[in-house]
Formats: sequence, structure tokens, C-alpha cells
Amino acid sequence: MKFLITALVLVLLMKPASAAERLIVAGDDSNPPYSWVENGSFKGIYVDIVAAVARAIGDEYKLDIQPVPWKRGLAMLQAGEAFALFPPYRRAERAFITAYSEPLFRERVVVTCTAAAAQHPRKKFPDDFRDVQIGINAGYALADVVVKARRDELLQVEEANGTMTNLRKIAMNRIDCFINDRASTQFAFKELRNAPDATAAARQLELVDTVEISSEDAFIALGPAGTPAKRKAVLNRINAAIKTLRSSGEIERIVERYLTK
Repeated sequence: MKFLITALVLVLLMKPASAAERLIVAGDDSNPPYSWVENGSFKGIYVDIVAAVARAIGDEYKLDIQPVPWKRGLAMLQAGEAFALFPPYRRAERAFITAYSEPLFRERVVVTCTAAAAQHPRKKFPDDFRDVQIGINAGYALADVVVKARRDELLQVEEANGTMTNLRKIAMNRIDCFINDRASTQFAFKELRNAPDATAAARQLELVDTVEISSEDAFIALGPAGTPAKRKAVLNRINAAIKTLRSSGEIERIVERYLTK
């Protein structure tokens, strides 16, 4: 009998631990510097934050981070094909989102100007910007205050295809300011200045953030996949991990790696 008990204990000790449950977390695949695919690698501020969260939530769940087109990601979340999605904003019309995590990062839309243009008072929008040429990205969803100012012809606005094009226009003195997501502008500006073929004007360009137009938090969103109890358990772990990453300064360090010179 003693031998049988000993053998049973050995069998139990040798039994492999239960495999972690795989949960698909979809992420926007074309939104630098937040999340994008480059040379087959999924990278970006949010990708690194979510990967750090995945490492921190324990062995019971394995977050499988997958890059997908944004609309496809929303469809996957709604259909329960993905357990979670990043990085949506809060939107009341997305009723299929069952919960939002702690904020990953606050995205800010600002008016960035040349150092010369910023020498004049640029504190009130749009009143303090009537004398400058402002660039925007074609198709970019502008805040209501910008749409109204443009409609009322209070601003001199030029559209261009993309952030890099607008930054080149600033470097060539074709526009004075640029309305865009601050992190996206900083990321593109770093690439512009560090490019092997960068012009002298681009390397010497100095930019100044003036007024903030709008801001929104980005989240990890959960859909209908899984039971309410499971969603709550996973969300609690995700939130605890995000709070730890923020308080330790790790989120700030991740952001700096992508945006600083």
C-alpha cells in the first residue's frame, strides 16, 4: 500500500500543468506609431504595452496578439472571434463592447508650428491662427472646433496626403503649422530628420506644440466572447498590469522609445 501511495504521488507530481487558455487580442495593423506591421513584425507603442500586459497577467491566460485591419478587428470583436481589441476609443454606438480596460495612453491632437510661427502668441484657437497657413491630413477626422473654423473661413488650410508630406511642406516653408495627433507628428518628424536623404532644412527644422485641440484615451476593449465571469477575471488582471506598468514608468519609457530623437 505504501508503494502504491508513493507511486500515485509521483504520477501527480509529474503531470504537466494545464495549458494556458489562448485569448486572441486583435490590434490595428496600420496606425504608426501606435501599432503597425513593418517587415513582418507587429510593433508600436500599444503593441509593446499589450505585450507587457500579456507577460504580467499570469499563466492561466495567454494573450495571442494579432495584427488585423481596423474594420476587420471590430468585426472580429463583435462576432466573438477575438476576445479583445486595441486601441478603440469609447464610443456609445459600439454596443458589442462589453468592457474597457484602464487607459493605455491619452492621444492628443495639437497644433504644431515652426519655431518662427510660434514666436507670436498661439494660445487661443482659432483666433490666434488666422495669419498662418495650416496643414491637415486629407481624410483626417477633425475636431468640431476645427471643422467650424474652416467652414467659417477663419483659417487658411491646406490638405496633404499624410503626416510626412505635411512635415516636408513645413520644412520647405509652404505651411507654418500642422494639426495632427501629437505622437504621430513626433514619430514622423523623428523619421524625417534621421533619414539618410534628409535635407538640411529638415535636419534644422524646429517644431513647437502650441494649443491642444482635443484628446481621447485609448483602451483594450473586450467583446462578447467568453462568460461574464471570465471577462471580469481577465479584465481585472489586465487592469492590474496596466496600473503597474504606468506607476513603474514603463509605459512612459515605451512611448519615449518611439518618439524621442
